[in-house]
Amino acid sequence: MLEQNSIPCINPSVIWRSIDGEVVTVIPSQKEGDNPIIRIFNETGSRIWELVNGKNDLKKIAEMISENFTISYEEAFVDMEKFISCLEKAGLIAFKNTKKKHEIKKN
Repeated sequence: MLEQNSIPCINPSVIWRSIDGEVVTVIPSQKEGDNPIIRIFNETGSRIWELVNGKNDLKKIAEMISENFTISYEEAFVDMEKFISCLEKAGLIAFKNTKKKHEIKKN
């Protein structure tokens, strides 16, 4: 479970753009011959991604998602937490202020 005061930030090696309200991310290949990994987020995922700016903590992101999509804070936090955990596991984001060190690889 993630702490509400955790602050996610985007991995600087990830290339991303917002196109027609959807965020597209590209993780460049790490080894020669590998293909880059491309992900496209839906409206909710795109909004969460845009709020991951290294300043907003998870509580603030869930509050904004709750307001934007007219759902309860609790529902917003649970859904956002699942998505954020997936982003972290995929190497798209890391956290600034956690006891456990999360390092972002730089090329």
